[in-house]
Amino acid sequence: MMVPCLKESCIGLFEVSKLIENKRRGRPEQPCPVCNEWQSIDQLLLNAPAATQPISLDYLQKEFAQVKDRLDEVKGDTGRILSQIDKQFADLIQLYTDEAKEGPRLFSLFPLDGNKFNPQTWVREKFRLVLWCEHSRLPLPAINGMDSKQGVYDLEFDRDWFKRAVPFLKFMTGTLSLVLPVMSSTLKVVNDTAFKTLESQLSLGKNVIDAIAGEGTKLGEVMGAADTTTLERGVGIRAENATLCELHALLKAKDPSFGGLVRVMNKRQEFLWVHEKFAGEY
Repeated sequence: MMVPCLKESCIGLFEVSKLIENKRRGRPEQPCPVCNEWQSIDQLLLNAPAATQPISLDYLQKEFAQVKDRLDEVKGDTGRILSQIDKQFADLIQLYTDEAKEGPRLFSLFPLDGNKFNPQTWVREKFRLVLWCEHSRLPLPAINGMDSKQGVYDLEFDRDWFKRAVPFLKFMTGTLSLVLPVMSSTLKVVNDTAFKTLESQLSLGKNVIDAIAGEGTKLGEVMGAADTTTLERGVGIRAENATLCELHALLKAKDPSFGGLVRVMNKRQEFLWVHEKFAGEY
């Protein structure tokens, strides 16, 4: 996690973990790696993502689009945006901490009919749900191979259920659409063809969710709040936890093993659902 230099014209970044370590050692200041000016550690930590107001998901997506092609050059604004994406992902995981006892929280969802799907006329349709590893932050096919069916399910949903789930699905899909390019670039485990397939699936799901979100004034008002501080802090979106519980019930009926995901506990005593190859790290 990174925080920017206090000098407005400087693009320097400080690692939060090092700031905390130096503060514990009794050092009140730390020099900027770019402008070399000594900065107050206390003031820098006030700019840490956990201490700042949550950033609008729409704003973060627009900012990320501008730096997406520079993921291998994590400097300046690129580093700042990636740090904010990391915070967005952490918020997503934290919102559904309680539900993690019963099943995984991360998944992508898109209609089986692909671009033929009409979000205006459907009543009941089949969707493909793909589980993600909460450690690598990648969909299971990206880890197991694109031909693998582990953690991949075809489920039927009706229009009414989907409308109720839209706030939850919007926040989930919006965050994962930011995470996928970052992790694919960082871990180098997804080839270009597989990445384009996964990205198009996420994009399709996002477009469907956005289209359904625009139906009706009441639903529009709910979605208008989907990117606000209140919702991202968990006040509104926790009402959607019932959606996740319903999905867990559906998945357990099809596959009690959740595609081979293993439930582990991190150092903050939070449950995570991770691919078995990462279970040994907990």
